[in-house]
Amino acid sequence: TALAEAPADTDEFLISDGGTLKRLDAQYVGGGAMVLVANSSSTSTVADKTFDGIFSSTYDHYRIVGTMCPTSDDTHVQIILRASGSNVGGTPYDFTSLNGNTNSSDTEAQQYEGDQGLNHFKIGAAGVNLDGDSDAITFDFILSDPNTNILSRCYATGTSAFRNGGSSKLYAEMFAFGMSSNPNADGFNIYFSSGSIAEHSIQVYGLKKS
Repeated sequence: TALAEAPADTDEFLISDGGTLKRLDAQYVGGGAMVLVANSSSTSTVADKTFDGIFSSTYDHYRIVGTMCPTSDDTHVQIILRASGSNVGGTPYDFTSLNGNTNSSDTEAQQYEGDQGLNHFKIGAAGVNLDGDSDAITFDFILSDPNTNILSRCYATGTSAFRNGGSSKLYAEMFAFGMSSNPNADGFNIYFSSGSIAEHSIQVYGLKKS
């Protein structure tokens, strides 16, 4: 039966080592530093997207890369961590961001965004424009120790790019997340602050420790 997906680190190959048959774990083949642990891509509208059971002690850091199109104007991305199939509730989510933007008149500006004590993280806090699949937000960030194997907190740092209304502004954003309590998370839920996700492509990678 075909595996039809990338092998897990503990999947095994059978090789001949000088004529002696031996097992070889997939983690020793290829040498890549990132392992795909979750993936979702669709052009169908969904209210949100949930990834459960993907964070564990296998990796301390995860890279999350994605693109999302909104169904509502002037909205931002929200992320809630999850543990054992439920959202990590309360208000332990803090975020801060710095963005620069330029408009159709080549006028540049900067602005700061930030909040502490939220029930979610934010990306694209300045607001993402709605224009079919022409306007979207793309993001790339490192989520550090969500399963709290080393620290008692979870942090993240990353970047995003998106368009906002008003002279077709293009934004470049740097952001950081931090938790004020231990999430012990094994997944996350991602969605827009209003409306739904019209289209998306999201990949989650575990970063190998060695």
